[in-house]
Amino acid sequence: MGIDIAPIDLGDPVATSWLLACAPPEASALSRLAAAIEITGEHPAQILAGDVTRLLPNVFDQFAPGRSVIVTDAYLAVFLPPEACAELVKIMADAGQIRAVTWLSLDPLVPLGPSGRDSVQGLELPDSLIRDYQEQGVFAVLGARNFHRGRQDGRLLARAHPSGQWVEWLNLGSAMN
Repeated sequence: MGIDIAPIDLGDPVATSWLLACAPPEASALSRLAAAIEITGEHPAQILAGDVTRLLPNVFDQFAPGRSVIVTDAYLAVFLPPEACAELVKIMADAGQIRAVTWLSLDPLVPLGPSGRDSVQGLELPDSLIRDYQEQGVFAVLGARNFHRGRQDGRLLARAHPSGQWVEWLNLGSAMN
């Protein structure tokens, strides 16, 4: 199941053409997008249109209590206003009272841009990673934050190219700010 503020109907050739036109003009980006469109066509998911902080609580309600749920975001949380990001964390923490919730997030550091220094998930970041980000250019970090029975923990898993061209897996242990 997915949530998107303005989902694209991949069955609409005009919408699909627009999506392709918005992709970076490089062969690898276009081939990844074409593959994603093909996979989505073969394995369609229910996509809800609207704001994640309004819809996610209802999504959790569709699963039996005790059933684990994984929430993923790629370049969503970084664009949420701080209060909406805090609300997103609260929603997952609340759901984590009756089930294990894992939030996998692939987002750049915040504030967005070369001065980024913090994980959108509140994960502790090594100084060397922050320095690389500020000196060598924006990349994404993949983190896992877990919510279960009032407890939270998190772990930085990897750094990655914003569009997935490369992933560097990290072995840093568990840490949250």
